[in-house]
Amino acid sequence: MRRALALLSLVLFVPIVPAADPLDGFDDAVRKAMKLHAVPGLGVAIIKDGKVVLAKGYGVREVGKPEAVTENSLFAIGSVSKSFTAALAAMLVDEGKLKWDDRIKEHVSDFQMKDNYLTEEIRLRDTLSHRTGLDRHDMVWYGGRFTTPQLVTKLRDMKPAHQFRTNFVYNNLMYMVAGQTVAKVVGKSWDDVVAERLFKPLGMATANTSTAKLPKDGDVAMPHERRKKGLAMAVPWLNIDCIGPAGSINASAADMAKYVQFQLTRGKVGDKRLVKAAVFDEMHKAQMLVPKGISLFNGDAKSSAYGFGWFLSDYHGRTLIEHGGNIDGMTAQVGFLPDEKLGVVFLANLGTSTLPAALMFDTFDRYLGLPLTNDRVEGTSLLMWAVAAGTQVAGVQFNESKRQKDAKPPVPLADFAGKYEDTLYEAVELTTVGDKLRLKWTNFAYDLEFWQFGTFRGTDPDGRWPSIGVHFLLDENGQPTEMKLAGLNVDDVRFKRKKGS
Repeated sequence: MRRALALLSLVLFVPIVPAADPLDGFDDAVRKAMKLHAVPGLGVAIIKDGKVVLAKGYGVREVGKPEAVTENSLFAIGSVSKSFTAALAAMLVDEGKLKWDDRIKEHVSDFQMKDNYLTEEIRLRDTLSHRTGLDRHDMVWYGGRFTTPQLVTKLRDMKPAHQFRTNFVYNNLMYMVAGQTVAKVVGKSWDDVVAERLFKPLGMATANTSTAKLPKDGDVAMPHERRKKGLAMAVPWLNIDCIGPAGSINASAADMAKYVQFQLTRGKVGDKRLVKAAVFDEMHKAQMLVPKGISLFNGDAKSSAYGFGWFLSDYHGRTLIEHGGNIDGMTAQVGFLPDEKLGVVFLANLGTSTLPAALMFDTFDRYLGLPLTNDRVEGTSLLMWAVAAGTQVAGVQFNESKRQKDAKPPVPLADFAGKYEDTLYEAVELTTVGDKLRLKWTNFAYDLEFWQFGTFRGTDPDGRWPSIGVHFLLDENGQPTEMKLAGLNVDDVRFKRKKGS
């Protein structure tokens, strides 16, 4: 394994002559791409040779309103937050307060997995590189109904789906645990440590760690999702404080330009070093192999791995370090080519958009002097990458030809109504609305249409989410006792009906 990981760092360097003006026509290309992808607003920063050569906003903060996006407009950066958590850990390792291979149990006393061996053996390195074997279980935290301590407690009910340190399994909950480790060592909340140890020294003046800290009536981009007819519509900001270390940071393109400079200088701010280079570099080293094909736009990469908070690969003979971020209504992409001293930031106020990643690679091409094409921008579906990477659910397909004609529910609709519970997840609530069933779960709401047998088809009345399947299990009296949800990444979970509901 070590030999295989070491080979990933051997990237063939091929000299390429850069264009005379890499950004010639850039503005027009960005605006055209935004229109094609229905992206309302975009925050952009480009860093080259230690300087911010572009920090700019495009489009509007909210559809239907005139306020323009600026370089200081705040966006959610989603999972790009993970590298901040890893950077904090690096600082503590540098100070001798933490080791990459410390057992989590040494610092987070209430940490417990379902498997006792994992409880004792999971190290900080494992949580930062997605190699614990635990499935995502994102629907446990999505919606923010549980606190961070409650989520830590719920880990003991989660059965690992893969062998420990064998498979790359992206996991937000483990980054929450890494953040808790940082907080326990420092004796302050993760939010305070990020603000004091990174935002302040880097000069990220407007960055914060919670939707609760967004300035009212400030320069803040509104999240959007594509709904019916492909139109972008504003949606509420999603609070994910409970999983903060995995993805709750909000920042502007100008803020993130400073962060990318920090990454490119291997832990320096100006002439001041915040982390020793040797310690900082551990974040940019391959810690876990990643299956090829996870990148929509870099299929020719010779290597694919994960460091600490960063995906690692190669692009035209250059080492590529990058990470995307997706949370309701927002998409972020940050990446850099250290060999070229080149970094980019693209922040969009549209959820599950492929545009930030497409523009990142297009910008690299500009600076590498490669031919410019519109293939990435014009040839990608908005949901393709998200579904492939597991960050978005795909709609359940119903075959009309196999449906029984004139099928009727086995019992009156009112008999399906009630609460259905599971030890891990928030309860699913079903109510009757007129002659229909309405399902509510976390941030989801669906109208249910009877399909056949014990199955209903769920559709989002706003057209925001894909269709789902709802399957009921009936007892000997024909009464619903359990239900399963298909299409929301919890297909194997049986929600049991609460007695008396």
